[in-house]
Amino acid sequence: MKDVVTKEGVNEAAIRSAGRRKEIVKVRRLFCQLAVKKMGYSGAQVARYLGITTSSANRLAASLEMEEVAKYF
Repeated sequence: MKDVVTKEGVNEAAIRSAGRRKEIVKVRRLFCQLAVKKMGYSGAQVARYLGITTSSANRLAASLEMEEVAKYF
């Protein structure tokens, strides 16, 4: 999470809140894709960490992979 918020320039509290601003959702989606697809965490674990539903975390992780994922791997 620290790398993502630093590189993307967003506050960690904003990502872990229920905010739906476009830039917040983009970073949340990036985090879900990194955590679930690349690091092997379950959608439920990521959802609990972010304070969102499991369905939301899985949906964000399964969406079209973002180009920004390559910056982290």
